[in-house]
Amino acid sequence: MKTSYVNDLNTDAIGLLIERCRQVPSPQSHVVLYTPGGAVGRVPADATAVSYRNALHILLWVGMWNSTDEDESNRAWMRESWGTAERFGSAGFYPDYEAETAPERMTAAFGAAKFQRLAALKARFDPSHLFRLNQNIPSARVSPGWRWV
Repeated sequence: MKTSYVNDLNTDAIGLLIERCRQVPSPQSHVVLYTPGGAVGRVPADATAVSYRNALHILLWVGMWNSTDEDESNRAWMRESWGTAERFGSAGFYPDYEAETAPERMTAAFGAAKFQRLAALKARFDPSHLFRLNQNIPSARVSPGWRWV
């Protein structure tokens, strides 16, 4: 899965979504478009770890297939689809919807200030980095070159 926040679904963006869906190698893969709005956008920006609450849409690419023989073509479709759609993204992404997230990219999910606050909390409450098998924030005490196991 890959995701982006999007503020403008113009004709070019919609055309790209249609084009990429026509090229999907697996009938199980799909695109989800959330329009959060409402209470999500009324929460103050610094009240929680979730950022970009003012985004109008969340674009979620979901790649699903049955056989390892299909890995290469489906992963290529996912990466290309998400990569070409990024030009319509507004900033950041929602980390819970990411299947593969490089540690250095996690700053973009929260913004630099929130990321630093979360890293300090991680150092305080998880100094041994026990909770590391998801898209998470490295502890401020963990070396910058840490990797998921």
